[in-house]
Amino acid sequence: MSGARRARWAVATAVGIAAAMWLLRGVEWRTMSDNLARLRYQHIVIAFGGYGLSIVAKSRRFAALLDRACSSRELLGVVAAQTFWSNTLPMRAGDVSYVLLLRGRGSVSGTRAVSSLLVASLLDLWCMMLVALLCTTAFESSAAGSTASRAVAAVAATGVVAMPVGLAVFRWAQPRLSVLGGVPVVGARVASLLQDVSRVAWSASLLRGLGYSTLSLALRFAFQVYLLAVLFPSISAPQGLFALSVAGLVNLLPIQSIGNVGTIELPWAWAMMATGVDAGSAIASGFVLHAIVLVFACIVGALALPLLARAPTEDPRGGN
Repeated sequence: MSGARRARWAVATAVGIAAAMWLLRGVEWRTMSDNLARLRYQHIVIAFGGYGLSIVAKSRRFAALLDRACSSRELLGVVAAQTFWSNTLPMRAGDVSYVLLLRGRGSVSGTRAVSSLLVASLLDLWCMMLVALLCTTAFESSAAGSTASRAVAAVAATGVVAMPVGLAVFRWAQPRLSVLGGVPVVGARVASLLQDVSRVAWSASLLRGLGYSTLSLALRFAFQVYLLAVLFPSISAPQGLFALSVAGLVNLLPIQSIGNVGTIELPWAWAMMATGVDAGSAIASGFVLHAIVLVFACIVGALALPLLARAPTEDPRGGN
């Protein structure tokens, strides 16, 4: 790892820890302990079931975008490993694990792995912006809206419309971008990447990927809203969904600290308080939910090892 990258990781982590410490000043530890005491064994099993199913749906999304160019078992292992590293490494470095682990499996090239990751990230972005828009609409109808939530609604509405339009423009322009192939050193790779992205754009693969992205996000948000209902009954489902979408959108940017400490809780607390949740519950719920997700991610990371190590040889297009 280069010195510049280590420095960026250190800065991001220091900022995240500082943000976490600043937020924790407004939390009463006894209150947080009382909230955690509500958690029962069956709650953990149900929540982890939802988390695991969301990862399975995410792996099916990548299978659709890759046209089944890799075995289902290996792809599930790759996505499980990516989930672990994305929750622990800073500045979205965990996404690199997806490309490194997938490259060379089945008929997947490095360029194709990168293009599928880019398209999947765009699908996640669009789905989260749609959720944020729907939640803010609900707040307005219930008189719970605020200037902050309206600002998020404006950004989300713009993104929901702009992304498919931008994708259509990109596909129209892609043949004209082939001239980039003549650029020295990186031109051929860039042109190949753009061609792979264009191949997926507005195709049946994209629609299937969008369906699985929606399912994965729905499962991921559902288990966290379920935990919120158990641990923080005063927080409503729309408030939880809004906070999840805002925190998710912010963390699509490469700003995370190690373990996402602070970089998850800060936008979460802001979104919660923007919809009327008291500061103590807003901050405590972010830390508690994040801690549970980190434990789940570690379990999934451990499950990735046998999936990758004992992946049987099979026809890459052979389905399950």
